Amino acid sequence: MQALRNAIVAAALLGCHQTVAVRASTRSNAVAPRSVTWEHYFLFGFIGEKTVDVRDYCEKGAVTVVSLSDDVATIAVTVATLGIYVPRRLTITCDESISP
Repeated sequence: MQALRNAIVAAALLGCHQTVAVRASTRSNAVAPRSVTWEHYFLFGFIGEKTVDVRDYCEKGAVTVVSLSDDVATIAVTVATLGIYVPRRLTITCDESISP
């Protein structure tokens, strides 16, 4: 019981982390398709590195927002695996109003 309580306290102390990159758009009211995937990291995020090519997600290569964050599901998986597997939620929002 003590070990479970210690694990919960350790997870709570880790806090939340979010990285967001936003490109200012000159156009307004553009329809913005979104892609959401999980990126895979290990040992509390110390192991794992990912390079994302936004052209895989946005055909025209016009990206408005890239966000790497945690959500309820990724935190639950991290706690369940005691930090061995740490998924992060990657959200890419495309700006389809920009022509190539």
